[in-house]
Amino acid sequence: MWTGQGSGAIHGSMMTGHSQYTGLGALLIVVGLGFLVWAWMVRRRTARHRPS
Repeated sequence: MWTGQGSGAIHGSMMTGHSQYTGLGALLIVVGLGFLVWAWMVRRRTARHRPS
């Protein structure tokens, strides 16, 4: 949402057209994907070491 509003693709708020929100939105996408990869790796590692 922030990336779309910052780039002007989504209208209707005070964030529309402000490039700092485009950068912040992109940064949050990267951080979110990093957390998803980290959680997937932790879950995979704990499943491998779980006793049967």
